[in-house]
Amino acid sequence: MRRKRTIDIICILLAITAVVMIYLGISAGILPPTVTGIGFFLIIWAFQIFRKDLR
Repeated sequence: MRRKRTIDIICILLAITAVVMIYLGISAGILPPTVTGIGFFLIIWAFQIFRKDLR
């Protein structure tokens, strides 16, 4: 599997996890899962920046 494909799969899984974490945090009224979900979106953003540098 190529690196770009692997990064894409990781980003998709992180996005799903982020959405679930944000939903759980908002529905339960607690902040830590929501912040974690936002952090996952920031990690996805960083992966996409590094992905552009790959051949």
